Amino acid sequence: MRQLLVLLVGWVFAQAASAQEIRVDAMLADDRPYVGSSVDFTIVVTGAHSAVAPDIPSIPLVQTWYESTRRSSSFGSRFENGEVKRVAQERMFLIYKVVPQAVGEHTIPSMGLTVGGKLYRTDPITFVALRPELSSDTLVLLESPRERVFVGEPVPVRITWYTDSFRRVRMDGPMEVDGAQLLRPQRPRWQSEVDRRIGAQSVRLSFGNQEFSAGVTNNAVYNRVVYDNKVTLDMIVIPQRAGPLTLGPITIEYERASRRSGQRLERARSKALALEVVEVPLESAPNSFTGLVGVASTNAQTTSRSAKVGDPIPLTWAVLADEPIERVDPPRLESQGGKWDGFQFDPQGWHEVSTSATARTFRTMIRARDDSIKEIPPIDLAFFDPGTERFALASTQPIPIEITPTVTISSAQPIGSVPLEFEAEAEAMTLRELHAGVLDNATGPALLHDETTDILAILRSPVGIGVIALPPVAFGATALFLGVRRRVHSADHRRRKAHARARAALASDGSEAQCVRNAIRLYIADRFDRELDTITPKDCEELLATEQDQQAGGRLAALLIQAEREQFDEIPAPAPPPVDRAREALALAEQSNQGVSA
Repeated sequence: MRQLLVLLVGWVFAQAASAQEIRVDAMLADDRPYVGSSVDFTIVVTGAHSAVAPDIPSIPLVQTWYESTRRSSSFGSRFENGEVKRVAQERMFLIYKVVPQAVGEHTIPSMGLTVGGKLYRTDPITFVALRPELSSDTLVLLESPRERVFVGEPVPVRITWYTDSFRRVRMDGPMEVDGAQLLRPQRPRWQSEVDRRIGAQSVRLSFGNQEFSAGVTNNAVYNRVVYDNKVTLDMIVIPQRAGPLTLGPITIEYERASRRSGQRLERARSKALALEVVEVPLESAPNSFTGLVGVASTNAQTTSRSAKVGDPIPLTWAVLADEPIERVDPPRLESQGGKWDGFQFDPQGWHEVSTSATARTFRTMIRARDDSIKEIPPIDLAFFDPGTERFALASTQPIPIEITPTVTISSAQPIGSVPLEFEAEAEAMTLRELHAGVLDNATGPALLHDETTDILAILRSPVGIGVIALPPVAFGATALFLGVRRRVHSADHRRRKAHARARAALASDGSEAQCVRNAIRLYIADRFDRELDTITPKDCEELLATEQDQQAGGRLAALLIQAEREQFDEIPAPAPPPVDRAREALALAEQSNQGVSA
C-alpha cells in the first residue's frame, strides 16, 4: 500500500510539472496522401494560449497554406501544501493544408515557433504522395461539334463525365493552350430542354486554380450502359493561329464510396481532342469586315420618329452573337458609305447601354443635315460564317423618320410678283357676295399679280425723273445707314447679353437637362451671332477655342451632349448634367473668350 501511495504521489507531481512545461509538436494526418488531395498538417503547442502561426517554407511540387487556429483546455491535479489543486493545461492547434502536386517523396522541413520568448522547433516530416488508381468503370469524353475550325472562331468544347457516386471532384487539364484562348461561357449550355424537364442539378469542381459549376444529370445512358450521374462542363476555345491544335487530355480525380475501404480516391482520363485550324479567306472579305468570325444578327431603333434639322436623334443598336460577346464592337457609321452623308454624328461615338452573355446594346446621337431625309439608313455588320464558310452581312431595317426644316425669315428674302401666266386669271377674278353681306375671299397665285404703272411716260420728263428718283435714293441711303448701324448694334447687344441670358435660361422652368441644353445653345448663338437651332457640340469646341483656355469649348460641348442624351434618350445618361456645373462652365467660357467674335 505504501509503495502504491508513493507511485500515485509521484504521478501527480509529474503531471503537475508537465502542466507548466511548454512543448511544440508537429503531425501529418496522412503520410501517404494522393496527388492533388489536401491533407492536414498540424502544429500542437502545449502549455500556452497564444502563438503566431509561422509560414511553411516553400516545398518543391507541394502547395501549402495556413488554414485556421483552434484552442482547447484540459485540467489536471497536483499536491501543494498537503492539498490537491486543479491545474489547467492549454493547447493550441495551428492547422495547415498540404497538397502534393507530384508523385514521390516530399518533406515538410523543421519550423521555428517562438512561445513565451523562447524559440521552439518542430521535427521534419516526410511523406509519400501516391497516384490514384485509374478507374475502369467511369468514362470521360472531350468533344467538339467540328474538327475543322477557323482562326478567331469561338469553338464550343464539352467535357462529359459518366460515373457512379462521387464527391470532391478535381479536374486536371491545360487551362492555357498554346495558340488558343480558353474561356468559360457565362451561361450554362449543358442545361438542355431535356435537362430542364427532369430537373438537372449542378456541382462545384476545381479546374486548375479556378472553381466552376458543372451540370449533373441522374440516370444517364451512354452506349447502352447506365450510369448514376453524367457531369457536363462547357468551355470555349478561340484559336489564335492556323495549324493543328490539340486540347487535353482531361483528368478527373474524385472521391468515391467503397464498401470495403470507405472513401477512396480515383481518377479517370479522356482522350486528347485534335482540331485543324485554318485561316479566314480574307481575299473575298467585304470592305466592312472587321474580323468578326461567327454568326451575328443586329437590330436598331429610335424613340424619335420626327425631328427638326440639327436636333439630336437617339439611335440604339444591338448585336446578338456567340460568346464572348465582348469581341463584337459597334460599326463606325462614317464608314458605312454614302447613305449616311445626310447625317452628323456624335463626336463621342457609341456608348454601351447593356451587356449580357450573347448581346450588347449601344446608343448614340445623330442629326439630320437637311429636311430631304426620309429614313434612318440600315446599319451593316459584316461577319464570316464558319458553317457556310462564306462572308455574310447582318443589316438593320431602315427606320422611317420625318425631318422638318428649321426656317428663318428675314428682310433679305423678298416676295416675288405673280408670273405672267396668271395675269388673265387675275383680271377675271372678282369677289362674290355671300349671304349676310360677307364677301368671299379669293385665293390663288393670281392675287400676287404685278400692278405696275407706265413708268416710260414718267421718265420722259426731267421733273418726273427727279420726283421719282430722289426720294428712293434718299430713303435707300438712310435705310442702308440705319440698317447697318442697327445690325452692328444688335449683334453687339446680343454678344454683351449672351452670358446673362444663358444664366437666366438655367433658372427657367423645365427639366435640368432641358435648362442646361437651352442655356448652352443660347449662349453660343448670342455670343457668335449664329442661328439657335443649328448649334451643335462641335460648334462649342470650334468657336470657343482660344489660346487662353483650350478646354472652355470642350466643357460646354460635353455638357451639351450629356444634356441632350438625358432629354431625348429613354435611358438616362450616366449622370444628369447639373445646373451648377453648366453655370460654372459658362462663366469660364465668358471669361476666357472676352473680345472673341464670329
